[in-house]
Amino acid sequence: MGPLTLGLTLFFILLALLPTRRLRVAGVGAPWLALYMVVLVGLGLLTVELEVLARYLVPVDLLVFLFPFAGIVDRWRRMRLPPGTATSRRGKEKQVIVDGKAVRIDPDAPREP
Repeated sequence: MGPLTLGLTLFFILLALLPTRRLRVAGVGAPWLALYMVVLVGLGLLTVELEVLARYLVPVDLLVFLFPFAGIVDRWRRMRLPPGTATSRRGKEKQVIVDGKAVRIDPDAPREP
């Protein structure tokens, strides 16, 4: 491994930290973050090494890099909520459908006996 390859690897690792951090904030687990980082660094190195395929790999690199910033992960998590529940804007209250009526539940509110 030459110094140029080592330098490019370090550059791609540092560059991959930006979207990986965004995925971490969105709540993605550590194994998926590691896989995402390896794929992103691998695609970057593959693009540099295979100049013939660079015209096809650069758009793929850009899509993989920009994916976390599009908010798709947050939308996916909202779609996976159980039916009948939705997170409110404040984030703590939940709205649950009971007998066809929307009822707000605050988990921090004191319970009545």
